[in-house]
Amino acid sequence: MAARGDVMRPGPIRLFLLEHRRLLQSLIEIALCHEQSIQLAGCASCVDEARALLDRLDAPIDVAIVDLSLPGDAAIAFLPELHAQWPACSRHASFDETLAMIRRAGKGAALIEPNDLNELLRAAARFRAVEESARAKFDRLTAREMDVLRALARGCSDKEIAAELQIKNKTVATHVASVLDKLVVSSRLQAVLLALQFDVVELGFE
Repeated sequence: MAARGDVMRPGPIRLFLLEHRRLLQSLIEIALCHEQSIQLAGCASCVDEARALLDRLDAPIDVAIVDLSLPGDAAIAFLPELHAQWPACSRHASFDETLAMIRRAGKGAALIEPNDLNELLRAAARFRAVEESARAKFDRLTAREMDVLRALARGCSDKEIAAELQIKNKTVATHVASVLDKLVVSSRLQAVLLALQFDVVELGFE
């Protein structure tokens, strides 16, 4: 989270959100509808969209929330740009904690010491390295294994997967075992949850 910590302006706190997960965007937007003291000034799903939106805003923002789990190093590289304009930054937090921090930041209060920014960036870099390592597991899957994984996310049984891909049930079981091994998980559910976490598949039931 980055906040403008210089001048307190009258009116609601203007919030800018950079979050690549559409579902979480929607949930935050719905929650903020009931917060009269906070106005969502803009919402972007990537850094390029964020830059373009911020350039088009007709009024300055008071607080920006940035998702550090953006694909690649985009968010980490974008933080110094935000910090140059909004020097008070914060950690990950629950929604209630986030609302409280938004209100404090909107009043010009620093959420952490500016000197802690480097540590925040180092922590974000470590988080990114772990995430990229996990994401790379999906690169090991073959095209057919990805087909099987997508079918699992749709709730298909082995028999249904076999019919859809025109392969034998035994072959489906072999592919599933390979998927679990390559993703280093112990169940089909864990494989699907991991794939959902990294937007590799879409959840759906037939």
